[in-house]
Amino acid sequence: MAFYNDKDNHFVTCSSYGELTKHSLKGGKMTNQELINNKAYDFRDVFVDRVKSIVYAVSRTGHFVIKSDHNETILEVTGIGALRCMDVASSQMILFGEQGMALFDANSRTIVRTHPFSFKTVAVCNNGQYPCIFDDQGRMHQVKSFDKIETTKVPVKGQVTAYACNTANKITTYGMSDGTIYYINPKGETQKLVGHRSRITKIKIINWRIHSASYDGKVNLWLADQPKIEPMTIITTDGWILNFTFDKENDNVWCGDQVGTLTESLISVPMMRQMLKKKLKRNLTRQEWDYYIGRNIPYEPFIGKEARP
Repeated sequence: MAFYNDKDNHFVTCSSYGELTKHSLKGGKMTNQELINNKAYDFRDVFVDRVKSIVYAVSRTGHFVIKSDHNETILEVTGIGALRCMDVASSQMILFGEQGMALFDANSRTIVRTHPFSFKTVAVCNNGQYPCIFDDQGRMHQVKSFDKIETTKVPVKGQVTAYACNTANKITTYGMSDGTIYYINPKGETQKLVGHRSRITKIKIINWRIHSASYDGKVNLWLADQPKIEPMTIITTDGWILNFTFDKENDNVWCGDQVGTLTESLISVPMMRQMLKKKLKRNLTRQEWDYYIGRNIPYEPFIGKEARP
């Protein structure tokens, strides 16, 4: 999923069934516009050029799709294996495959270079500055430029399937194939976070809030600035969650699962409080607060003095 970040809440989704769809959410009602529907494609990643309103999508089949309002270009990318995702920097993009990467120039709309790997790519994430490739041999490859890759050993055991860090707060997270998340705090201490039962598919950090998704059908929130870091489930579905993202204001999280269902959930605590305040005629008890708001969120009375638990 990729948001345009405009006032109309436009976003684009891609699917493994060759669907590329533009959505618009207004007044709680969503309308859909089909951009591409071709089962020959197996889309795995999508990006929106918000200035030029161009949609880019990579298909596992080796096809790179460039879609605008009046034009459609399909490029075949060879020599780097099945395509997984893309990383964008100005007018150039790096397309990542299981066996290599390719450099795409947006101005000429051509693949200008390819670079084969000596390893198999398992996951590609970003540390805020550079793409980071995790292989099947316990290593991380930081792509500082198309010609400069720095390789290090992953500091935790197991297969990394998701990764995120916050350089400002100096925190790092590794999501593993068994559902474990390893959190490294600013002191360099490693903590094992347990709250998922299967493969971690994505991690995203906003300030001290860690969001994680898994094949177990959950999106969890972890507050890393709390003495005890425990999971709060903010979305539960019946299918494997493959991806999630946030809207422009980070008030809502959207996730997509393997059967093609989109799920939206409000995650803004101030907005939740305002909604409850309008409806309630009394304060929540502490048990109700823990259930509806979250036990890790400090209790606040809505009306007058604090209610007794």
